[in-house]
Amino acid sequence: AIDLKSVTGMQHGLGVPKTAMLDELLAWCRANAIDLKSVTGMQAGLGVPKTAMLDELLAWCRANAIDLKSVTGMQNGLGVPKTAMLDELLAWCRANAIDLKSVTGMQAGLGVPNSKRKQELLKILKI
Repeated sequence: AIDLKSVTGMQHGLGVPKTAMLDELLAWCRANAIDLKSVTGMQAGLGVPKTAMLDELLAWCRANAIDLKSVTGMQNGLGVPKTAMLDELLAWCRANAIDLKSVTGMQAGLGVPNSKRKQELLKILKI
């Protein structure tokens, strides 16, 4: 069963989505064993994402052994992030011996942190 609230949250302010697009998204989630709510939360108010963008994000997560939910939580309402930005964030985390989940948890709904925010996070996480 699909939680209608997930779909309506994703579509907030955009109207009723085309069912073909929802079918494609649901098929993608099922084929990749992804919780639909992870995607709809990330897309809150932005509509149905292109599955090609989700493929790229999922491939990045799998290649780097990162839990997709860490990224989708950080991106709540901001959409699919560019993997180049995630590469930079992951490299920064590794260089500073910081667990990526610590950063993504604090960045929930704020997206990939910029350089200034990373310095602030570094002070907090290195206490």
